[in-house]
Amino acid sequence: MAQIEELWRSALRWEKELASILSDRPNARSVDHAIFQLREAYVSIVFLDCRLALERDIEGRIWGKHHKIIERYRGILSQFKETHGRKRPVELRKLQNSFTNFIKQATRFYRSLIQRLISHFGLAELEWVPSVDFPTTGPPRYEAEIKRLIISSCHRTLVFLGDLSRYREVSQNPKNWGPATGYYTLAKKLVPTSGSPHNQLAVIALNEGSNFSATYHLYRALSVAEPFPEAGDNLGVGFRKVLKAYKAGNLTANLARKEEQVIHELVALFVRLHAKCFVGKEFSDYEAIESEMLTQLALDLKERTMSNGMLTKFVLINIAAQFYAANRTPKANFSRSHSYFLRLNVATFTTLHQVFQPELERLFDDKTENEIEPISAVGRRMLPALRLYSTWLRINHRTLTGQLADTSLSMLIRQLWQTYANTLSLLGATFPIDRLPKLSYLLEEDDDTIGYLPFSQANGSTAYNWDDESKEKGHPNDEMLARILSLLEDGRLLCLEENIPITISNTTILYQEHGIPSSTPSTDASSFYPSQAHSSTPAPPYNRTGTSVPPHLGNEFPRSMDIRRPSESVLAQGGDSIVGSVAGSETMMNKMVDLLVGPRDVARCEEEEILFEGKRKRRKQGKMPGWNQDTTARDSLDSAATGEARTEGLLADLAGPASSEDSYTARDLAALVQNFTATHQSGGSA
Repeated sequence: MAQIEELWRSALRWEKELASILSDRPNARSVDHAIFQLREAYVSIVFLDCRLALERDIEGRIWGKHHKIIERYRGILSQFKETHGRKRPVELRKLQNSFTNFIKQATRFYRSLIQRLISHFGLAELEWVPSVDFPTTGPPRYEAEIKRLIISSCHRTLVFLGDLSRYREVSQNPKNWGPATGYYTLAKKLVPTSGSPHNQLAVIALNEGSNFSATYHLYRALSVAEPFPEAGDNLGVGFRKVLKAYKAGNLTANLARKEEQVIHELVALFVRLHAKCFVGKEFSDYEAIESEMLTQLALDLKERTMSNGMLTKFVLINIAAQFYAANRTPKANFSRSHSYFLRLNVATFTTLHQVFQPELERLFDDKTENEIEPISAVGRRMLPALRLYSTWLRINHRTLTGQLADTSLSMLIRQLWQTYANTLSLLGATFPIDRLPKLSYLLEEDDDTIGYLPFSQANGSTAYNWDDESKEKGHPNDEMLARILSLLEDGRLLCLEENIPITISNTTILYQEHGIPSSTPSTDASSFYPSQAHSSTPAPPYNRTGTSVPPHLGNEFPRSMDIRRPSESVLAQGGDSIVGSVAGSETMMNKMVDLLVGPRDVARCEEEEILFEGKRKRRKQGKMPGWNQDTTARDSLDSAATGEARTEGLLADLAGPASSEDSYTARDLAALVQNFTATHQSGGSA
């Protein structure tokens, strides 16, 4: 204890010394020496008594000093440019180099700190990290609470590393936000319940001019157990700027991200509609903007200009907006906002069904007995978003059944239930449920929604499953079928709920208008669901890693199915389309061959030294009965054309200013810390 107190007094002395240096024109050597001594004293306390270190917020104190130095450098640079402009370029370059060198030193320090924390505290959760030397007798034993706190410390350190990279890029031209994005993405994967990384990603999005991505990340920063405190205010400020930009006529100007450029009209409509709904005041053009936005959404999906990643973001924003409006205080002021977002979710989910069903009908028309054909590129891209909305429906079905008054919203809700029943009927008739695989790892959309509060009722656990990193991923077609199985299971569970206007018959899913079954397309299929009237089996709990036929259901899920052509078109029974003929119309785009584009040029981020091999393992080329092998090639072309496929590693994701925040795996983090020992040595280059 005496040693710790001595270290504490030493750290406080160096804090005063550093403050004195910064109050005058700072000398780089003096600053570097003072901050080095301060780090040594504080970090020693962390490894002697981590509880005390956390109680005294040593981590925050260290970062606070780094931040003060950064702000001092930025102030000096700004003053120098204002006073001298470009007249003294040599001195300006020296100042910029001094600032950059400090950022690099701080980056080396924090990288080294993560490695030491993992090694010292024996974090079995992160034992896959290479270059971390655990004791030969095995990792040291610490209680679970200590390890949880240290994991939280690693998370904060990754956010600090992201901030350092972001500060550095502010003065660069062109800017490369890739390293900062990578650190923040790893931080949110490590602690999914924290909103801090998403808020920082929103800052980057705003720097790129992306109101859409900023909206997405701010809503995600609010939709976790530990929301970022200022995210709600930041969202309001951003929406006010959006409405101001719309009035000035430049809402779609200067979109930096390619995935947004190709659907810029849809993005502009979507963000504008959310901005107006967020305010919570009545506006007369809601229906007009909503209709225009949904029409454009259907067109972009049909023409395959919208990636599945962008569609997933659209859906998650909609769901988070409704959730935030319902829990925003004071609630009375935002009830109208909640109604707007509830309606938007209902209408969007219905539109997705209306675009998706023609893809299923074409597939059903072309299928032969005992053959499983993959869904078209349009349908395949929509499956993750449909699964997200399927989870939303399971959670919000009671809210929907409470809106059955004779209003425009109630009419939309009835249309949703009918189109939903039609989709389930087509899926069940087209895909034999006994041949749909269950996967042992989380699908991408499940991984991305760990810690997402609007789904906490269904998803349960908020911890990231690091074991998934070592599991071999299935073929894309297997993942497609697993998503279909999940949709069918969600539908079965909903049919077992009370007051739900859909029911299971022996051959199909029926929509019930006031308790009377309404006409839906007959599939003449054997019962792929247990009849609600004859089933007393309770609904099984939600399984995040996939769904399979529960063994206790026995013959209620038959092993074979007699599939025949539906007697009539699903869309003919689905009611009036929200988007008119657009969503349900046939399109020649489904007949076109995907365009193949070359890989983007990747520049190495040498100074950051995040050296990843970055080659994704080949998918296992498994072959299910009836697979058309040409589909794999088609998948590859489609992914290349739209940029929706995973990049070839983290290095590619860190390359260009237009890159978006793809997901980074634990192996990427492993590669990050593997380079610590080579980069944190004094005098080494970062």
